[in-house]
Amino acid sequence: MTVFFPIVAAFGVLSCLPAWFAARRRGQAGTGSLFIILPGLVGWLLLATAGIGPQSLSSLVIELSDLTLGSVVLYYLKVFVLDRYTEHPRRNTAYVVLVTLATAVLLRFYMPHIST
Repeated sequence: MTVFFPIVAAFGVLSCLPAWFAARRRGQAGTGSLFIILPGLVGWLLLATAGIGPQSLSSLVIELSDLTLGSVVLYYLKVFVLDRYTEHPRRNTAYVVLVTLATAVLLRFYMPHIST
């Protein structure tokens, strides 16, 4: 996990760069919004460290990959859809963070039921 987690986090941040540049050009993104995927990953890591959910290598790979890819998709939807039609891009960022944290909790609690 000490090797896989930073690789997944770096992949997620680098995947968000094109959308971040587009939002930055419009003046709707701060530096912190580039790291929008990290709260979900850190939340997942804290839950895994607390022993919640399955403790296996397959759950590590599957859940972190799903969480990262889902966070990247949500960020692109935020930048290219939500931010264009709403006046509060910071509020949209908070919504995306809350959704990723909720997804991390749901993955930790319900992944054993999905995979078995």
